[in-house]
Amino acid sequence: MKYGYARVSTDDQNPAFIAAIACDGLVAYPQTMELLTPDEIVRLSPPERIALIAQLWDSLDADQLPLTTAQSAELESRLASFDQDRPNGVTWTALKAELEQRCP
Repeated sequence: MKYGYARVSTDDQNPAFIAAIACDGLVAYPQTMELLTPDEIVRLSPPERIALIAQLWDSLDADQLPLTTAQSAELESRLASFDQDRPNGVTWTALKAELEQRCP
């Protein structure tokens, strides 16, 4: 059987152990994983479910995320607006300096 690897915490004494499921250590899982049942999913803690969602999302390539016509139109509109408004923008350095003057 082939195995892939997911990063998970190996410190089970740490209270953040479950929340860090995709952060530290290594755990092997079979590449031919079966789908989780609804009962198995609800037994996962919210941090575990979020980590699973993040791993699934990160596994997709950009071309595997088709946009609807409405989403494509909105994206084009926002990009056009960004390009049009670019000359009116300020740099981070200028904004930071202004904020430091206003809020010393």
